[in-house]
Amino acid sequence: LPSLEARLSLHFGGVAALGARTTVKRYLSQAARALLNDQIKGPTVRLITESGNEIISSRVALSRARECGLDLVAVAPEANPMVVKIMDYHRVTYERKVKDKEAKKEKKASIGQMKEIKLKALIENHDLGIKVNKISEALTKLHPVKVIIRANFRMLRLKPDSLAEIPDRVLGALSERNCSFSLNSQVNQPQSVELVLMPKAPSK
Repeated sequence: LPSLEARLSLHFGGVAALGARTTVKRYLSQAARALLNDQIKGPTVRLITESGNEIISSRVALSRARECGLDLVAVAPEANPMVVKIMDYHRVTYERKVKDKEAKKEKKASIGQMKEIKLKALIENHDLGIKVNKISEALTKLHPVKVIIRANFRMLRLKPDSLAEIPDRVLGALSERNCSFSLNSQVNQPQSVELVLMPKAPSK
């Protein structure tokens, strides 16, 4: 069967003026703002059914909903007459919340959890290559990576540029990776910097 939004558009000839598409989603997702049952005060309503729509008194519409053990819900309260539908409102809102929660989980999973890799400022090329391979694997799986680079104060005195060299070497080794990056340093931790690498999903 067509969706409620589609049926509204069909019955009201492109009901953009009623804002049917956005109104349905808004009122099904925000229970506190929806008009239900006795809250629907208008003398008449336009009742949407599976077979079409009809203008009837609000009392008759509410009576039909109660006979079915369901709710009378205003899906376009600004319309004249108000557009309503009989449904199990709490079940619909619960299912929508579940779907929204699942969608958020899927989005979070698609981005991946942040991986953290620690490096010393004076790291040998071989060891750096191993770390870069781990970073590359994480980015391939669409995990953001935080690379924490640390140097002690003695090292900074002997080689002040040691902290700046490692990010350049890491980025150079990952030059063919499709990712963005940011470099962060903290005033209260001058002996460390953070290189954050964000993967970019391959274009479909």
